[in-house]
Amino acid sequence: MRFISAVALGLADAALGIGVLYSDRIDIGRNRVFWLDTGAMVGWLAGGGVGSIIAGDKQRALSIGGALGMTAGIVFSYWATSGSESWRQARPTNSLKVVDLDAPGLQVLPTAGPTGRAMEVSLDLLRGRF
Repeated sequence: MRFISAVALGLADAALGIGVLYSDRIDIGRNRVFWLDTGAMVGWLAGGGVGSIIAGDKQRALSIGGALGMTAGIVFSYWATSGSESWRQARPTNSLKVVDLDAPGLQVLPTAGPTGRAMEVSLDLLRGRF
């Protein structure tokens, strides 16, 4: 268990160092981080599920399947969200995107009601352009 924890911590530190070193060349913003995290979670669940279907209740198969699924989820979501934040690009591209989803966000808007000014708070779970 200590070996697995040490390897995981070492890989996380290496990934953090690479991210800092190449921060000017890696396109990652708030919206993209949300989708990367979502892809990682879905991949982890799917990989763990496949691992448990194949090997039953063995924890090793569940761990390996979850790790492989998480890696696949991160890679797929990074590929699927490339160029998703047009405000970061130097010049806008004319792409034929059909769906462009934003990350969930909290909105606080001033409104005028019958009793005067009020604040309207909403949580956008699904927001985007179709």
